[in-house]
Amino acid sequence: MMKSMNKSKVQLGNERGQSLVIAIIVMLLLAFISVVFVVLVARNQGRAGRSRDVITAQYLSEAGIHYADNMLMTSDDGADWRPVPDNMPKTSTAGVDNTLNPDFQWLRPYSAAEATDGSTGPTGGYTTFRMGDGRYLLRVSYNPDPKDPMSKYIKIESIGRIGTVENDDPTTWDSNVRLRRELTAYKPIGVTDYLRFVTNLEKKSEDIPLGAAGFNVKYGNETTAGEGVRGAPIRVNGNLEWYGNRIDLVLRGTSYQDGSNTDYMPLDMVEVSGTIKHENVDVNNSSQPVPVTLYEVINGGTVNSYPVQPSDYTQPFTTAYGFYRDGSDSPDAGKNARGIKRLEPPLLDDEDTPTKVSRYIALTRDSGIWLQQGWGTQRWVNSGRYGWGRGIYIDNSDDIQQESETLFGGYTPRADWMKPNNDMSAYWQGPYYVPPGVVITLNPYDTDGDNQPDITITRTDIKSKRSDALYGKKSVWYNSFGVPMNDKGSTITIPYPQGTQTFTHYNVDDSGNKTAQDITIDRNGVIYAEGNIRIKGMLAQGKQLTVVSGGIIYVEGNLLKYRDTDGNVDPTSAVSLLAKQYVCVNTTQFVSLLSSLGPTSIGSDSGTGQPPYHLIVTPEPSTTFFSSFSFGPPTGSWQMGNDTMLFVRHAGQYGPSYINMWLNRGSGTQGLLHIGQNSQYLPPDWVYGCGDPRYCLEGTGLSSLFEHKIFDSANGFDQAGLYNAIGRPNYFEIGLDQSSYSRNNYLLSAFTIQPLDIRIEAVMYAQNRSFFIIPGNWFNMNAADTGKDGYRPRGVNQKWPLFGQPLDTKITIDGAITENLPASVGDVSEWYSKWSNIPDKYGTSSVATAHKGDGLTLLYDSMVGWPVYENGGVMTPVRKDDYGRPLPITPRLPVCRSLYYYGEPT
Repeated sequence: MMKSMNKSKVQLGNERGQSLVIAIIVMLLLAFISVVFVVLVARNQGRAGRSRDVITAQYLSEAGIHYADNMLMTSDDGADWRPVPDNMPKTSTAGVDNTLNPDFQWLRPYSAAEATDGSTGPTGGYTTFRMGDGRYLLRVSYNPDPKDPMSKYIKIESIGRIGTVENDDPTTWDSNVRLRRELTAYKPIGVTDYLRFVTNLEKKSEDIPLGAAGFNVKYGNETTAGEGVRGAPIRVNGNLEWYGNRIDLVLRGTSYQDGSNTDYMPLDMVEVSGTIKHENVDVNNSSQPVPVTLYEVINGGTVNSYPVQPSDYTQPFTTAYGFYRDGSDSPDAGKNARGIKRLEPPLLDDEDTPTKVSRYIALTRDSGIWLQQGWGTQRWVNSGRYGWGRGIYIDNSDDIQQESETLFGGYTPRADWMKPNNDMSAYWQGPYYVPPGVVITLNPYDTDGDNQPDITITRTDIKSKRSDALYGKKSVWYNSFGVPMNDKGSTITIPYPQGTQTFTHYNVDDSGNKTAQDITIDRNGVIYAEGNIRIKGMLAQGKQLTVVSGGIIYVEGNLLKYRDTDGNVDPTSAVSLLAKQYVCVNTTQFVSLLSSLGPTSIGSDSGTGQPPYHLIVTPEPSTTFFSSFSFGPPTGSWQMGNDTMLFVRHAGQYGPSYINMWLNRGSGTQGLLHIGQNSQYLPPDWVYGCGDPRYCLEGTGLSSLFEHKIFDSANGFDQAGLYNAIGRPNYFEIGLDQSSYSRNNYLLSAFTIQPLDIRIEAVMYAQNRSFFIIPGNWFNMNAADTGKDGYRPRGVNQKWPLFGQPLDTKITIDGAITENLPASVGDVSEWYSKWSNIPDKYGTSSVATAHKGDGLTLLYDSMVGWPVYENGGVMTPVRKDDYGRPLPITPRLPVCRSLYYYGEPT
């Protein structure tokens, strides 16, 4: 019994020991599981924290991109906007080692190459922006390189970082902070990037025409001769249709090695976000798509040509190694990408700004100094409202050509331009189109004695508001206090609005007492007019202007970069023309009409009130014909200093009319041309008798029988008095001789100088409408004067153009053109018919023209896309900010509303 009990106790003890062991094992297992669980939870928490930090860093980086994007679009600086760089020195003034800052490599000053001591480098130049418990580092740069197609875009780089780091508090510098997220975006300027950029602002679905029906059209130049190698990048937001007998496109590219193969990288491209179509033309009695040929100029020399086809043609579409792309998502036959997407265009009148005021209003009207008007009054004025702000503001809203629609038709500027001699139009004055608009003349030299190159601005608007003190009168300029500048009237001459300038203006109290006060203003290079602008001239050396209109900008002659006396071009001068409506080349003002004409100054050649029309010069000196012209850089066979000719179609009204001509009139008889017969039996040789048979064929030059006269060096046109320096204006006058000769009215129907080059070097943007060229009249409007069998009407010089022949005037557009939609096919063909295909000879003579077979030419100026130039072997930016960072070609340009690229750094 006892043994049994002892055995039971032993067994019970063993079981208890086993239970204890099992319990311990279970506890250890639970502890292990708990540890594993804690570790897993900790790791998950760490991963969750890191994921949160990664996402936060992503958000911070994206915030930097969006902030920069928004500031470029809405800030007053536009494409010039840059954050102020931190430029952290290696050692602070307090002796702190800034290299311990975890962001130092980004916050140090930028330099293209790494400094030996690490104080500057290519990763520098960023700016810190703090957000909550994190920050983003932002760098906005623009480093144009003509060999890098992406460098014409503004680059935005953003780095999102977690943690609070105060750059002036070393205790917050945690060296273990390594997490960051980097994003990059490219912002296109748009208006500087293409020879032709069709924005299609309203996103219309119809086909967009380019070219000219019935003509050969060439964009760019593939040889080093003449203009040199010039590419022609083109972008169309929509469907493109080519028109013409043939289209030639020149695009530049570079070569590079891709493994064992040589490949090409485009510098210029044709980019169409829709489909590409070709008008059908007759080729060898067969209807075929208009031939379009691509000339790829590789490394500035080798030329490869490729015929390209419509998007949906029977033959496979080719991008020609990526140079020619449409909007298709499918690759081409060589597996090259197409896939061009829409690029949202810039907006000039965008009010999505902190002040809800558009950029160019803020930069001009609201950019002045607040001044107290008079003494002892509480009326304060902003000098910017009178044109004396950081930019120049012109309140000429009465100059806008308002479009209208009525039951009986309506008014559009385009319809007005395409109907010359329209007696229902207020702006056609004989053969001249004289639109409303403030006249801006760019002078390359000092014209007012202040030792500074200047611009002349003349207002022509008539005040239409009854509340205005000048109601019904021509506007005058006011000084910065709002006091009328009666000594200046409607015309002022001022320095280019760049740099710090001081003006002395008078303040006037209620009693008329005057006090002179100096006004100092930092100018910004912007001119803004509420209404139309008419512009021409030559920029001064080193000047860049952005000229903006709330209406139409008319270019009325040469608009040139600065050239010295040897004709060398200044690469640092530039102008941008930004119009809310049209940018229009006014060909009728190439030889500008400076006379002020009224209804009685214009008559009908036939006397029936029907066109063509003429100007009437009477014995009144105020009716003297006054005009100006200048020579653009010569092209073709003509060179500066060669003989030039004045073409004049004229008549005496009721009998012979005796006239004088002046070229660049000076004091006394200086500039008086000796146009007579220089005979002792005739009046003095500075008198020409129009209609007098001693001067012209009997029966011509009287009433409706106009003489077609050419004055050259052999016929009184004094070349010695001609200013043939590029861009320098010549002033020409015709008036009735004021001596005792009969003083019948003089009728002037046509006037020009030949040969002539007109060059327009500008960035042009027509936001809501089109780039346009006014065709004007045929210079010879006699449809019967065809030269058949060598016959010319009586009194017509053999060198006079035949009916339907263009003048020997070449128009060259050298810059960049951006527009909502191009002009219609018919309108463009009208331009080319009058300003292209210049004949080989003058009329039926044997005298060769200077521009035979040439004419209207469109070229892309790569300097506007990559505004750098070689200076002593170093590529130098045209414009730089206060920190030496390159800026776009002219001040405060708008940018596209799309990002070209947004994502990982590449």
